[in-house]
Amino acid sequence: MDRESVRRGVLCAVLMIFAAQFSLNLFSSEFIISVAIVLPAFFVMIWGKYPALPAVLLAGVGNFALRATVNWLSTGEVTGRGLWQEIIFYFAYGLLFVWFCRWTEWSFDRWQRLLWLVGIDYLSNLAELACRGEGLLSPQMHLGLLAVAVLRTALVIGFWLVLQSQRLALLKQEHAERYRHLLLLISRLKGEVIWMRKTSSMMEDTMNTAYQFYTQLQAQGNPGCVQALSISKDIHEIKKEYQLVIRGLSEAMEEDLDEGETDFRSLWQILFEAEQISARHAGVRVEWDVRIETDFQTDKQFQLLSVLRNLIDNAVEAAVGGQIRIAFSARRQGDREVFTVTNWGKPIPAECLPCIFDPGFSTKVDYTTGQVGRGIGLCLVRDLTEQELHGTIRVDACDDRTSFCVSIPTTSLEVSPCDSI
Repeated sequence: MDRESVRRGVLCAVLMIFAAQFSLNLFSSEFIISVAIVLPAFFVMIWGKYPALPAVLLAGVGNFALRATVNWLSTGEVTGRGLWQEIIFYFAYGLLFVWFCRWTEWSFDRWQRLLWLVGIDYLSNLAELACRGEGLLSPQMHLGLLAVAVLRTALVIGFWLVLQSQRLALLKQEHAERYRHLLLLISRLKGEVIWMRKTSSMMEDTMNTAYQFYTQLQAQGNPGCVQALSISKDIHEIKKEYQLVIRGLSEAMEEDLDEGETDFRSLWQILFEAEQISARHAGVRVEWDVRIETDFQTDKQFQLLSVLRNLIDNAVEAAVGGQIRIAFSARRQGDREVFTVTNWGKPIPAECLPCIFDPGFSTKVDYTTGQVGRGIGLCLVRDLTEQELHGTIRVDACDDRTSFCVSIPTTSLEVSPCDSI
């Protein structure tokens, strides 16, 4: 028996001794009923397997010693008369309870199993009364013992139901948290896959250019044509491997995940909580101004998340002095859903505005490390908005603020009731 098991057994015994002092007399002044005996079942539900028999026996002996001491202090007599028989109850209950726990493998997975405790309680009380020399019990006494057993078992079942409801609530909370993380992760993956497809198309163009260069050199009799052909073949092989990766990611997201539908307000709440955490981790204090004036069911949650997440990430990264004000609005304008992200941070130079959606363009430079951003965030936003969601995006910038406005046809986002059936 390890130290933790001993600690649990002693704790159970001490709490049982304490609980046994809150009791009432039944049939006689010496036959005492308390709720202490429900605690062993409580601790099985909390801990699982633990030394229940030693704990119950220790509680019985401890309770006898405590009551004998109280009797001595109050009457001046050292006697255990009428008290030692209670140890028999604890002994009988401990044996039957441990047998029951072994039969259930220390797991009360169904409340119906706990009904066995009625019989265990009843038989243990009968054993105690037999030691007290009560002889044949009257029907009223049997009914009284059964009533006590049912009442104490009801307390155990009630505790089991409370625990189950709490565990279910925690499980739902955990699933909701995992869903939020999964939704954000898949939105990132989908964005990366779209970028990889675009890169694959660029590989195809480069391969064709290399092959045309080969044919030109071959026609001229230039020996460099062999190297040009080799470059074209290498790009072709790289492209095939690249497409395998893209196909694997796409199949995993399409087959293993049921995208389903999400209402926009829930989607925004997931994104907003994630962005708040992200900003805190980046050491940026954000003053938020959020206005949601629309709601709809959509099955384009990953694409929409990618668009809004990239725009808000860019806004957070524009912070000056570790703080920034960001305004987000979502509204329905005619037959379109309009999303606006505005920040009052580092301005975008006017000469850069025509290029900010170009692949590879970035104004994010870490002058301490020399690292430059990948320059795919806004390019990805544009591709998702225009190609996947059939919308438009524009940017307005001045000295003190930068605003991105995304306009998407409602029909591209909203799932009609007929589609949901």
